[in-house]
Amino acid sequence: MTAVKATEVRPGLVVHLDTAVLRKLGGAETNAEVNGTHDRAVQGPHYFLVLEVGADRCTAAPLFSIQAPGSDQLAESGKSGLADKWIGDPTYTSRWQQWRIPLASIEAASADEESSSSDRRGYSGTEFTEVATLLSWQTRNRAGYRAV
Repeated sequence: MTAVKATEVRPGLVVHLDTAVLRKLGGAETNAEVNGTHDRAVQGPHYFLVLEVGADRCTAAPLFSIQAPGSDQLAESGKSGLADKWIGDPTYTSRWQQWRIPLASIEAASADEESSSSDRRGYSGTEFTEVATLLSWQTRNRAGYRAV
């Protein structure tokens, strides 16, 4: 296992992040809905697809193995890197949940990343157009960004 360094973060990177660590470190935000006492933001260790990288943070979407209303399936042909739990397994992302993650938190939150720096999981879709389309959903999201 090799944690992901901030310098490795790029659109299309798939990284295993512990959301409890992100919450503890602070600065992360999500636009996942909160209905009453039910928070739809993913909890605990979770795979994320990086959609965009800025100067000090990235925007990423959690990945799921089960389809749900409002989710999109990633094309198998766009997957690369470590195959375990990735290549050959159906993978979905929700249109309704993105996270803004400080780049400074990536290494600590990815301590359980299974891939090595030479074999990171990635997703390119069709020349990154799918990643850009997934990112565009944040402007149509039902909820605004909030601290997690």
